[in-house]
Amino acid sequence: MQANRLTVVENLTAQKDTLVELYLSHNNIGNRGASQPTGLALKFTKLSTLDLSRNRVTTTSHFAHLEAMEDLWLSSNKISKYEDIDPLSTLGSKDGACLEAIYLEYNPIASEFDYRIKLASIIPSLKQIDANMIGHEYTYEESAVSGIRSVLKDPSVGFGVDVETALRKQQELAIEKAKEQMANREDDLENEAAL
Repeated sequence: MQANRLTVVENLTAQKDTLVELYLSHNNIGNRGASQPTGLALKFTKLSTLDLSRNRVTTTSHFAHLEAMEDLWLSSNKISKYEDIDPLSTLGSKDGACLEAIYLEYNPIASEFDYRIKLASIIPSLKQIDANMIGHEYTYEESAVSGIRSVLKDPSVGFGVDVETALRKQQELAIEKAKEQMANREDDLENEAAL
């Protein structure tokens, strides 16, 4: 049901024990529309993939009860804080099926420094964030130190750089990457509008 100008998801009671995948991208679904009692608020027993990309969702709290969920696609929504992702932490610790992939690119939170590392710490079961496969060989702190070391070794930075300068350089690189992603996103939107 993609690109249908939907604002609410409801009347799915008959599918709560059979629905496996639900694709609702390119609609106009916000928090109210995603939390209807006969819609996504139902306890779906087999729903493993949910695509709500390009909607108006600002929190993941509406999906924390979906225990069979393995893939959650929320690209191009309005999620801006880690507190809005915290409800999903319970999906990362279940026995058996658990959340393995999440797409949050083009949300305000995606421009946060080290956002993938923080997501991996909030949802330990993740194997993929956006289009990137991840490994759990580092904790958040170890990854930050590793990033600083790579900046310190970068010949473009220069020799004799202190940690503060290295951190600043690492942040500048992250900001440049975020700007590039936003520019690509704007191009995609312009192309879609032209179609």
